[in-house]
Amino acid sequence: SVFYFNTRVIPAIKVALVSPSDDRSARFVGMALQPPGAESPFKVKTFTAQSLTAKDVNESAIVILNNVDSVTSDAAQALPGLLKRGGGVLFMPGDRTTMAKFNECFGTISPAKLSRTVQSPASEEGEPGLTLSKINTEHPMFEIFQHPHHGDLSGPRFFRYWELTDSQLSRVHARFSNDRPAILERQVDQGISVMLASFINSEWNNLALEKGPIFVSLMHQICRYLSMRGEGKRDCLVGDNLKAGATDQVTDPSGKNVTERPVIAHEAGFYIVDSGAGKIRYAVNTAPGEADPAGMTPEELTLAVVSVQGENVETAGGEASDRDGKSGVDRKSIWRYVI
Repeated sequence: SVFYFNTRVIPAIKVALVSPSDDRSARFVGMALQPPGAESPFKVKTFTAQSLTAKDVNESAIVILNNVDSVTSDAAQALPGLLKRGGGVLFMPGDRTTMAKFNECFGTISPAKLSRTVQSPASEEGEPGLTLSKINTEHPMFEIFQHPHHGDLSGPRFFRYWELTDSQLSRVHARFSNDRPAILERQVDQGISVMLASFINSEWNNLALEKGPIFVSLMHQICRYLSMRGEGKRDCLVGDNLKAGATDQVTDPSGKNVTERPVIAHEAGFYIVDSGAGKIRYAVNTAPGEADPAGMTPEELTLAVVSVQGENVETAGGEASDRDGKSGVDRKSIWRYVI
């Protein structure tokens, strides 16, 4: 048998990091994602809230809104489009973020709205701040922390955080030790927005200063998760609908043009969708069960259709009939086994 599959080299993930021009926290975030002189899957470009344009948003896979509460009107209008096509937005509100402006500008796409900043109390042991608890370690953002040498997410201390409201449409994947939401996710169209409710700053937490690679690993995992949402499904089965626009050129495995919409994969092989801006190759295979010759053994089939002497069976019409073994098969119901 033949199995078709794709391998693809993913180009550098373009990240737009939006932050106040004199905010030192942007340096921590930028260096975590793209360390100087080191190879990285991310290509980070920094902007201020006033310099970010719709073009910058459209050319990015991820937009990080770091300690900002608004952007220019054309950039704000482009953010829902980024999410619609499967991109990601990471919100990290801080001390320069005002509640009213943030909620007005980002309330429709953010995992939650801001309420107020809260100073964390000391723990019962006298340790300053809160820790992370109820972490969903099965989620792609956190699963790496199940392995050795990637840090302990329960170690960092959080001294200040944002209290949140209107998070009904979101999923909370980590909470502070007082049960307040810490890291939230919301699906918007095909994309995802994520919020970290404590700002990356030594007055808010020691996340970036904690020993070990916790902050770097966390930023990489969050951004990888946000970017992969836009990749889309490339492996399909015969009978599946393939994503293609009305003006896209589509060729089937034999090289013939496909003009029908929606595009249905009628045969196994590679379908190519050319939008003009790039080509997408779909690998189409038959359902695994259809190619399994061991679905039913001859003995099982024989027992299914050959009657046992004196056995009463129900016919297709719902009446009981006696199969005495002489006729072998109830002809009224054999069609079920043939099909």
